[in-house]
Amino acid sequence: MYKKIWDRNRMYLYPWYFSDEVLTNDMERVLGLKISSILLEFCKGHMYYYLDPSEMNALGKALCARTLADPGFAAMVKDRTLGEGATLLAFCDSIRDRDVSVATEQELNDLYVTNWV
Repeated sequence: MYKKIWDRNRMYLYPWYFSDEVLTNDMERVLGLKISSILLEFCKGHMYYYLDPSEMNALGKALCARTLADPGFAAMVKDRTLGEGATLLAFCDSIRDRDVSVATEQELNDLYVTNWV
């Protein structure tokens, strides 16, 4: 059962897309469970965020348990997050002056595949 968890004004799909990918996919590999689905509603720059609260609570408990059981886990997550963030920012800087609005779908796909796949 979906329940509105929060809503915010002046929100956009990115970077929420990345966090939702982690919650609905990667967390299963890391913690053994994941959020089955998330619903985002956008209306005039306002974002509404829905998911199953029981899944969110279970994921939070698993994350706390993993952090307590593995003293190096939190530092590893922080280091990897900062490293990936630096890589993403460097990529953004490298294409800052590129006008991607005139790129073809193939050019955009190639840019993605070359840098992220």
